Amino acid sequence: EQFFGVWFFALHEHKNNFSFLLFILAFSKLFNTFESVVQQAQRLGSKAAKVKWIVADAAGFVPTEQYDFWHDRAAFHFLTDEKEIETYINTIQNSMSPEGVLVVGTFSENGPAKCSGIEIKQYSETTMTERLKKFFEKIKCITVDHKTPFDTIQNFIFCSFRKLQTV
Repeated sequence: EQFFGVWFFALHEHKNNFSFLLFILAFSKLFNTFESVVQQAQRLGSKAAKVKWIVADAAGFVPTEQYDFWHDRAAFHFLTDEKEIETYINTIQNSMSPEGVLVVGTFSENGPAKCSGIEIKQYSETTMTERLKKFFEKIKCITVDHKTPFDTIQNFIFCSFRKLQTV
């Protein structure tokens, strides 16, 4: 069984106090999320107490709060099953505040077809916008060449979206 874990974060505001929430989404029960949380918390030192750590399966994550900002860097492209993609988009939409902003970064159509040996779904500005248009309006998209620690270049697309107002 293949596995992978990814990070994304969101901001939550409660009575003018902002909380930084860090999510670790595992795509398999084999992924040692506890070890990853401990490693990241150690890196942050005393600042780790300011983070609300959430460990969840990306396909079944159900938030308990409303978020003003959701940043997904390289989690979305690991979802390749249509049902999981729709569930994830619905989860984001249902957990965002009415003025919420979403930023998604995935491998572009010029990027790799796999990550860590795992098949991913590539996106373009058009395909990502089309995928999210039911709930979100595109603000802007950019492409970025990311240099890995192995001196390879991976082409990403980052798009920002504003949640559509419902009547």
